[in-house]
Parts: sequence; structure tokens; C-alpha cells
Amino acid sequence: MIPWLVPISIFWTFAAVYLGGSPLRFEGGGGAMQTIGLLLHFVAYLVLYAVLRIVLMGVAGPIFGGIVFPALVASILIPVLGKLVFRLVGVRIVSTA
Repeated sequence: MIPWLVPISIFWTFAAVYLGGSPLRFEGGGGAMQTIGLLLHFVAYLVLYAVLRIVLMGVAGPIFGGIVFPALVASILIPVLGKLVFRLVGVRIVSTA
């Protein structure tokens, strides 16, 4: 259970910074679609973390391969995952800067 607390905590912090603090505009979809997009973004992040954890656990060991590297890579990919997942529910993320 403890290895999953790290990515869950990281996701909500980084997603808040990326989606709320970046100069982004959401086009299409209402509040319900944006909420569904955020929840699907969370699920996609955890799936990516789980796959990376399985792949890297044998290479880098239980701490770095099981927690650190998968959380780092999945966190770096939060913007890419966000654009893909929000697009699936009909919401487009556009940079205003």
C-alpha cells in the first residue's frame, strides 16, 4: 500500500499545478466532462505508474525501480497524459501563452 501513496500524492499536487497554475484554456465539454477527464487522467497516471513499476522493478530494484523511477517518469508525463485523456472525453487543452 505504501508504494501507491507516493504516486497518488504526487499526482494531485502536480495535476493541480499543471491544470490550475499553467496558462491553459479548456475548450469544449462542460464541468461534468472536465471532471470525468480529471478522474480518467488520474486512472491513466496510475496505470502508467503500474506498468513502469512492473518493468523497472527487476532492473533498478524495489525502491528505485518500484517507487522512485516510475513515479518520476509518470509525473513528467502528466501534461501529455492530460492532453490525451481530456481529448478522449471531448475537452481540448489549449495553451494561452
